[in-house]
Amino acid sequence: MKIIKGIFRWLNILLIIGTIFAYSAAYISPITFWPVSFFGLALPIFLILNIIFIFLFYLLKEKRAIWLNVLCLAIAVLFLNRLIGFNSSNASLSPSEFNVLTYNALNFKELTKAKFDDKIKDYQSILEEVKPAIFCIQEGVNLAVLPQFNSFLKNNNQLTYNYKGTFGLSIYSTYPIINKDIVVGSTKRTNGCIFADLKIDTTIVRVYNLHLESTGVSEEAEVVIDNPDFENEATKESVKNIISIIKKANQNRAKQVEKIVNHVQSCPYPVIICGDLNDTPFSYAYHTLSQNMKDSFSERGNGLGVTYNGPIPGLRIDYILTSPNIDIHSHEVFPSELSDHYPVFSRISL
Repeated sequence: MKIIKGIFRWLNILLIIGTIFAYSAAYISPITFWPVSFFGLALPIFLILNIIFIFLFYLLKEKRAIWLNVLCLAIAVLFLNRLIGFNSSNASLSPSEFNVLTYNALNFKELTKAKFDDKIKDYQSILEEVKPAIFCIQEGVNLAVLPQFNSFLKNNNQLTYNYKGTFGLSIYSTYPIINKDIVVGSTKRTNGCIFADLKIDTTIVRVYNLHLESTGVSEEAEVVIDNPDFENEATKESVKNIISIIKKANQNRAKQVEKIVNHVQSCPYPVIICGDLNDTPFSYAYHTLSQNMKDSFSERGNGLGVTYNGPIPGLRIDYILTSPNIDIHSHEVFPSELSDHYPVFSRISL
């Protein structure tokens, strides 16, 4: 029994160290020390393991060994609103409020010229429920149907003004666009960041639409999920590829988000940031971007707020962030199957 207790104590020390690294991932750039970003991805797992070890030590009558685990869980309270929402929507209506929708459309895979009139009804059902005044799209590069889609948004949803940047990023609005530009670009992928200044009554609001570096491990992850035998050569190779891809993507996202934050900090107007960060709420990218900003999920979300519909479950990687002087009244995720992401909607007011 002494040997068993000793083994569990050493395993617990490793668990505590791993949990500390996971917490540190939000504050340490992957460019400085890339391994820490992997721990951040696994923070929910580390928290569950801490709970398991508390019960384990309790059963082994090693109650003095659990205080570090309790401390780790206590620290988690600071991050809890990033993981789980316990909020309610504000039912009261403000004369100045409007709706914001962000959506990674996966290049409108369901839309074709031949089936446009039929398939567009699925998108219209979302738009009719949300009635967005601002609509940010990522991965909207299906050029074959883009002119039809632009006309559809303008004629059916009064989204008269639009800025189609590049990299599949577009900002549609019922408000006039008085300025627009690219913040971060990419020549190889549908990643980047654009902005548009909207004139809302007498106020100018800057809207950023971003799609940070994609991790791109879906195919490799499916190989591991389908064949979790780590003695298998194909599985081992997929794991190696996943580590290499995530490392590079984390570092590229850190570079992108630092440029975006510098741009936001120089903005003289209230700011709304929409988009697909391709990263979790415990990451360096999210922490850096969300500092001094409101997160619509943390303010008004409920449950886990999952926004990714791909092979890796439980991820919240799509966000709506605002300046502190913007009020957030609601946050909602629609369970649409049109893309590998869910549309995210928030009701806000200046």
